[in-house]
Amino acid sequence: MVTEVGVVESTLGSRAKVKTTRTEACGHCRARGCCEMMGGGQVMLVEVDNTLGARSGQRVQIAFETKPFLVATFLLYMVPILGLLAGVLAGQALGPKIGLSSQSGSVLAGLGLACLAAAVSWALGRRLSGRESYRPRVRRILGQESDGDSDGPAQEADNL
Repeated sequence: MVTEVGVVESTLGSRAKVKTTRTEACGHCRARGCCEMMGGGQVMLVEVDNTLGARSGQRVQIAFETKPFLVATFLLYMVPILGLLAGVLAGQALGPKIGLSSQSGSVLAGLGLACLAAAVSWALGRRLSGRESYRPRVRRILGQESDGDSDGPAQEADNL
């Protein structure tokens, strides 16, 4: 399970926007479309499921399940790379048959299949991001931002 700590900025129903610091894990996340960069820096707003009822100003731990995280990483990186490699190999073999050099065929087919694979990866990611297991959620309420202390015992989600 991938976890981050942030501060609840706002809530709306069973969802919350949590301000957190961008980490390397964010670059791998397929659900990063749910996040907004603030000020172009390292601060992000992450939209999360708020099943524990965290309120604005509270420090929370948010969690992402490991399996969906790995699937998202595979979609983000490996599918386009595999498309590129398949295109290069196909273009090298088919380029001379359609009047191109093997190098030109490799470049064109490689770029074409890499773009196609990236589009498929993006579409699959959008489809998967609608599933509950692919959305981050509040795992624990840690306390208030202002004092950094817990304002009582930390609440923790039982279902994680």
